[in-house]
Amino acid sequence: MKWVYGINLILLITSCVGWESNQGGSKYRLRLEDSSAKVLTQADVMNVIDWIALDTSEVAILGDISKIETYENTYYVLDKVIRKSIFVFDEQGKFLRRIGRIGQGPGEYIHIYDFAIDRKKGHIAILTDASTVYLYDLQGNFITSKQVDKSLLWNITSMDHGYLLSSNHQTYVEGENAYLLYAFDSDLNTIGKWVHVLPFQMPTMPLMSSSLQSVDGNAYYCDVFANGIYQYDNKADSVMKVYDVQFTYPLPDEIKVDLMTFMSKQRDYDYLYEMAVAEKGKIMLHYICRGEFNFAVVSDGVILQQGHYQGRFPKVFHGSDGEFVSPISVEEYIEYWKEQEMKLYTDSVGIEDNFLLLRWKLK
Repeated sequence: MKWVYGINLILLITSCVGWESNQGGSKYRLRLEDSSAKVLTQADVMNVIDWIALDTSEVAILGDISKIETYENTYYVLDKVIRKSIFVFDEQGKFLRRIGRIGQGPGEYIHIYDFAIDRKKGHIAILTDASTVYLYDLQGNFITSKQVDKSLLWNITSMDHGYLLSSNHQTYVEGENAYLLYAFDSDLNTIGKWVHVLPFQMPTMPLMSSSLQSVDGNAYYCDVFANGIYQYDNKADSVMKVYDVQFTYPLPDEIKVDLMTFMSKQRDYDYLYEMAVAEKGKIMLHYICRGEFNFAVVSDGVILQQGHYQGRFPKVFHGSDGEFVSPISVEEYIEYWKEQEMKLYTDSVGIEDNFLLLRWKLK
């Protein structure tokens, strides 16, 4: 595994609310330790279904992929770093349309942080500056926008009856507004705010593909700073802490709050690296134990599979029918993936081509 993290954004903002250490308790306490006694590779973990080559036309070329959502055999792909829009592709990878763009006119924004699909109303919700949500229809026509809160919100996911957003412990708001998770109905009216943020300056460490995910009508949030996994079903009046993750060498607070210190000391401690939720509450976790990359699959508090992971693991996004979707750049494919003992993309790949999407299931 490579131990250099790209820094897309460094934002240090003071949070002034005390931390309730147990946050009301958790359903399961999960102990994650070094599992180097068992070595896992892609072949042990991934059942590859197919590779999809995304359209190589000029209007479809992506500079980066930050998120993928699958809906009605269509892929909605977020490039928030370079193109700063959502690009829509069909199941064969053909480019269909672009949703949202930079500007100052109606339906335009300065930055894009995240997006979600309201499958019940057929809306695309784009989260932008100042915790403002822009709504579009599935064809990309602008509907409306609304600032949903004064706190700083960075991630969004959608369920049947609304949205869940997260501050990721990066908010300057004090008192009643300084929370980690914020729920809104489908019209962007506030439902509730839960879990006090940490009282420290937290950087945006670019570790997780997606800290907020929705599966089977539930939303899940992975808190990499306090080692907790939360669940919200859009009906309850609060979130539930499903897992309190325990490590042997957890990151000290002074390491968490300084990105450069973390990058220099990361091999000395244990921490969560990635989460992906499958159907029926099964959760896939990648975590670091003193420089070693470990993999685990858990369900109802039980570890179903665990081992030291050997090789590179891609970004992971929830697909349809129990699948996951992982974006692979052509450089990554040529340099690494085509050499693996797994189902390969059969056509030729050139350095100027667009991303490949890897469809797979857990074994």
